[in-house]
Amino acid sequence: GSLPGELEALRLQALLQMASIVRSRNNDSLAQELENEVTLRLSKLRETGADYYAWVVENQQRQMDLQVEYGPELAAAVQAARLAANDQKWTQAAEAYQNALTAAVNSGNLKAAVAIAPEAAGIYFRTGNYSEAAEQLERLWRSSPNLEGMEQIHLLWIQALGRYYMAARSSERLSRYADALQDHLSRYSDRDSASEALWLMAELQFARMQV
Repeated sequence: GSLPGELEALRLQALLQMASIVRSRNNDSLAQELENEVTLRLSKLRETGADYYAWVVENQQRQMDLQVEYGPELAAAVQAARLAANDQKWTQAAEAYQNALTAAVNSGNLKAAVAIAPEAAGIYFRTGNYSEAAEQLERLWRSSPNLEGMEQIHLLWIQALGRYYMAARSSERLSRYADALQDHLSRYSDRDSASEALWLMAELQFARMQV
């Protein structure tokens, strides 16, 4: 039967903890069953109007999902970055994302770094820190240019270079931006990202014609 909101939330949190334990013992099927049960009971918890307790459980679920995806140390860094971003503490968020990216690269988890980088870039772009964004993205991309998903990191790097150039135009910044665009079109011509790079190149050429 159903329990009052607080007691049901405690029960669901215990189920999530149990799922984490059995997953650590490589029993993924049982872990998935427990997580499915939590999802089902969460929907019923919301139906009772216990939104706060549902949020508490969902928050724990998100943290545990992060741990499964990234591992405990990296998950904690990503969680800290997202919390800072949600609170609009942009400087703190940028620093936390930089820590997360550094942890991912240092641990050799480049797949995680590729997943985190767009979030980090979004914070840098929001704060107008295009130079730092370009530096971080270029470093990540150069670590393994042929890894799946790196074409998107290269494209983000290009966008950072473009914004950096537009913020204070100079021949040096323009040259870096144009060279990176050309490199993308030759290196990743068969990827979806090439169409966006082609559009950016067309915009750049049009702007040059207006000068």
